[in-house]
Amino acid sequence: MRTPVNPKTFKYFAYGSNMCSGRLRERVACEFATIAILPRHQLRFRKLSRDHSSKCDICSTGDEAHAVWGVVYDLSTLEKAKLDAFEGLGKGYDDLEVVLNLPNGEDLRALTYVAHPDSVREGLAPYSWYKAYVLAGATEYELPQEYIAEAIAPIGTTDDPNRERHAKEMAKLEAWEAVRKRAGRPAD
Repeated sequence: MRTPVNPKTFKYFAYGSNMCSGRLRERVACEFATIAILPRHQLRFRKLSRDHSSKCDICSTGDEAHAVWGVVYDLSTLEKAKLDAFEGLGKGYDDLEVVLNLPNGEDLRALTYVAHPDSVREGLAPYSWYKAYVLAGATEYELPQEYIAEAIAPIGTTDDPNRERHAKEMAKLEAWEAVRKRAGRPAD
């Protein structure tokens, strides 16, 4: 099993909006490492957010047929407190070490965030701009189309009542996408 070579860095597994490199880099300094699979889990949009919409969560199923695809980033340990604050550690999300499967067949330990049981609400919908970040990250790193079609695309959204926030988030996403497309490659 691979472990981080530099003890001053850690591996972070993003499976929601932080898969979008522009969004994550706005929050913390990071470098793309690889894509990976978290086996025996499903992606769910069921974490209650402070804005009363839903955010992504991973749910352990124990079923070999289930898997969550995501993006692994390298972060400095100095960035951990900032990432914890953005993710709401202790205020809706808990951090968790997971064992991921890499495309080359190796395993990798990484840190991720899971919804605290008190913050799980079924039947919520994400805001359209949030789902757009999730889709953008999945597309940016070319996650399997079948996974995108089954786990992300069919999720219904709701309109953000804060139209200013909606416009701001969509403008940021469009700017990042334009830069990435001009470069003809992922943003890394």
